[in-house]
Amino acid sequence: MRGSTRTGRAARAATLAAAAALALGGCAVLEEAGTAVTVAGDRVSTERLQDLTQELVGSGWAVDPQTQQPLAPGDAQRTVLGVVVTSRVLERLAAEEGVSVSDGQVDARWAEYVEATGGEEALRQGLASQRGVPPSYARDYVRDLLLAEEVQRALVPGDDADPAVQQERAQALSERLVQVGQEADVEVNPRYGTWSPTTGQVAPLVSAGLAVPEGGAPGQAPAAPAPQDPGGEQPAPEQP
Repeated sequence: MRGSTRTGRAARAATLAAAAALALGGCAVLEEAGTAVTVAGDRVSTERLQDLTQELVGSGWAVDPQTQQPLAPGDAQRTVLGVVVTSRVLERLAAEEGVSVSDGQVDARWAEYVEATGGEEALRQGLASQRGVPPSYARDYVRDLLLAEEVQRALVPGDDADPAVQQERAQALSERLVQVGQEADVEVNPRYGTWSPTTGQVAPLVSAGLAVPEGGAPGQAPAAPAPQDPGGEQPAPEQP
């Protein structure tokens, strides 16, 4: 029974991955050929988006948070774009604040999360299912978590263990991400939707160039990496 369940799940994932490829390749390109999004002139190609989307969908780990069903290809595209764009905006913010993280810091935090979640696969699965992070992008996401922490410390000095400082830092990070996102001239290919610096998400265009935000509304904090949070509120050994 377990084997047939896994086979069926793998078949659904393969079908969705194929649909994702068709969705990415079947639309007329309305902007520069081969460009999915630019952030302050930094280009992300449609090929890169396609690879990450197919990887996320093909893993079988990405699910709709409301229905708990496999994430539809179009939703997966926008989720991946949101992750990538937020990462680029965070990098710009970190540069403005003069902070960075080393490979050694990333390695140490990665090892910490791997131990907390019960293994690399469990960590990648948790990030994919709860954050929409493609498995191969997981280490980049962990780097973003560290960058977010360093930016927070630069914005609001103080005791890391002080709840009031933590709250002030989170608010400051959200506000600065919105500000930098607005200044970064983010341009999403209209075939995928439009990005909101306020929500940190890519919303689909529904008609006449209008977009409906998914999972957010004007004034809501952006979907930025949450420090100390690899795939849930607290890393757990069995369930990230």
